[in-house]
Amino acid sequence: MRWRLIDQIAAITVVLVGALHLVVGAGVLTRPTERGVWFFSAGLLGVTAGLANLARAGLRQPSALVTLAALSGSLSLAVIGLLLAAAMGSAFLTGPSIVVLCLALLLAAFGMRDLVCSLRHRASRESDDGCEK
Repeated sequence: MRWRLIDQIAAITVVLVGALHLVVGAGVLTRPTERGVWFFSAGLLGVTAGLANLARAGLRQPSALVTLAALSGSLSLAVIGLLLAAAMGSAFLTGPSIVVLCLALLLAAFGMRDLVCSLRHRASRESDDGCEK
């Protein structure tokens, strides 16, 4: 049960950080620029990935499709985080991006667990497969 709560809190945090990205992006962008559009799109990805993970975390036995959607968003956020880390160097460690990267990796781990459990459950068609949340 505590893992489900951690999973849900991480997903909600990603949604909120994504929403903050959108608000800041909309406030800072007086006209579209390439950098601003990328900043804004990261916020959209955060909201989408967070909501998909929240849906996955809220289901007792999420379907493989729901889990894949959430996992896709989490891995996308993680890749963006790793690319930012490579571009920013040590400055990456002092900003909020490191927190988002850690949350994305945590959600990806939860998503991988749920995907394995979903596939195992589908193969066995038994509800007692050791994968209950």
